[in-house]
Amino acid sequence: MALVLAVQSGLLDPLPLPALTAFRKGLSDAIDRGAPDAVRVIQNSGTLDDARRQALGDTTATVHKWVHPGCTPRGRRHAMTERLADINARIDGIGQLRPW
Repeated sequence: MALVLAVQSGLLDPLPLPALTAFRKGLSDAIDRGAPDAVRVIQNSGTLDDARRQALGDTTATVHKWVHPGCTPRGRRHAMTERLADINARIDGIGQLRPW
């Protein structure tokens, strides 16, 4: 569940492939230490309330910082804004090309 939440939030978007592998390896142990109550509730009821969702989010953010310290988790909205700015800059650059 924590991995799905991390993917949905865009937390993993900026990570390079080797860091993703390390993230997946460290996530289970981190959740057992940082959000054991969330794991128990999910296993027993199949539900996740806001407080436990936050605990899982905090734990995944901690693992993110551990596997790639120089990378700031920005989230999907920020990543999309950056991608759109890059696309717009490229489109603007096309207009500056000189004809043959």
